[in-house]
Amino acid sequence: MKIYIFNRLKVVSGCYHSGGGAVIVARDEQGARELVEHSDSLEITDDEWNSVITYNLSDDVSEEVFIFPDAGCC
Repeated sequence: MKIYIFNRLKVVSGCYHSGGGAVIVARDEQGARELVEHSDSLEITDDEWNSVITYNLSDDVSEEVFIFPDAGCC
């Protein structure tokens, strides 16, 4: 399993503020991209995929997407 960390994305939510971060846990990049495709509001560009931080996980954990919207001024 791998963890994909996106520090700064343009679109993570359809709410008040665009931008924020996201963390995806998946078996590989293809699996991570599939999770993004099934997400309601997360969009990741090719440039953002090129700058993702990736680590291998030692445990076999469930695939998951965590979204951290930019709180902005609210």
